[in-house]
Amino acid sequence: TGLFSVLIDAMPSAVAEILQHDEGLGVFVGFAGMLVALHMVLALGVMSRDNQNDTDVYTLVALGWLGLACLSVIPTGGWLPAIITVIAMVFAWYQDRAQYLPPLLGVLFVCMAIGFYVSTDSEGIGVWSISAFLTGLIGSLLLGLNNQGLLFRGDMVGEGDLRRRKDVTELLLQISSIAYFLGFDATYGMGPVLGAAMYAKTSMDSGNANQLILFPILSSFAAYNLLAQADVGGEQMRTMTTGGLLIAQGVFMSFITNREDSIYDSERFDWPDDDEFFGFMDRLGLTGTLYTLIGAVMAMNKYDTSYSYLIATLYLIVIGVQGFSEQTQSKWRRAVGGYGSILTAMLFASTLEQAIYQGIAIIFVGMIALGFTFLYTQRTGVGL
Repeated sequence: TGLFSVLIDAMPSAVAEILQHDEGLGVFVGFAGMLVALHMVLALGVMSRDNQNDTDVYTLVALGWLGLACLSVIPTGGWLPAIITVIAMVFAWYQDRAQYLPPLLGVLFVCMAIGFYVSTDSEGIGVWSISAFLTGLIGSLLLGLNNQGLLFRGDMVGEGDLRRRKDVTELLLQISSIAYFLGFDATYGMGPVLGAAMYAKTSMDSGNANQLILFPILSSFAAYNLLAQADVGGEQMRTMTTGGLLIAQGVFMSFITNREDSIYDSERFDWPDDDEFFGFMDRLGLTGTLYTLIGAVMAMNKYDTSYSYLIATLYLIVIGVQGFSEQTQSKWRRAVGGYGSILTAMLFASTLEQAIYQGIAIIFVGMIALGFTFLYTQRTGVGL
């Protein structure tokens, strides 16, 4: 038993805990099950490589022994649904029916949550978070197989088969990224970070630029959650850092709206027509402005509210003035920048307590309104 104890002690604590669980079949049976499972995995790999079996009987036998080996390791029957789902995923891959892998990946998420709930003391968000994170990892493994050309075992025939494979990989990317975000409470908050990266990759690979509009809010959430899970700084510091990140991304989105030719000529995105492109640019600029304003409020939450209103006013004035320039003119800039700056300037004035400063702020509101009036009359050619 001395050598066996050394082997158990050398294993990860989570694996050793499962093998030594009071409700299990014993350490020796569990260890033997791990060896059988490894043997069956190697057998499946050899059969897949050599492709010597003319029927699926050998594959089913190997999968059956793999399931029994896993059952000998687990302490309770709560993991049985997860084991059956994994076996079904392996069989679907072996039969070149990869279209079933995305829905089975979603089923596996629920089955793993059941297994963790039955076999551990964890409850609530913790169970779902670790299950979601593991689901994202398995999805990433499948995508890695696709990058190596191993996810689809058959030969590609025609455009229809190419489209089917692209749909499967895109769906795997989407499910994996969502799973990573749902795993926000596990592994020190790394799930949303990986999810944001996979979401960006999905958007770029699909050529759908509209999906990128949500990336700043997702990446900011990932950054906040990472700081919170790692217990770095206080609540105010985390909020200010997240707000600063949101400001940077919002300003960048507003900046690239001035580079229409570069975006239109990019090979990564497909534009059905010019109206779709200009509609995207308007949405990009609007959401960029919104993210900047939200980020300013978050970053300045430690200070007086009047500072947030003042920064928002100055930023909206810049946006509004750009709307009258020949290079960057657009309706949304004139509308949001002009009326928005007047509104935030009035809110800034309302937060001041001393009458003299409030009066100066009201004059400031009037000057903004008068300035945009001059710009509008100059653009339309109508005198006052």
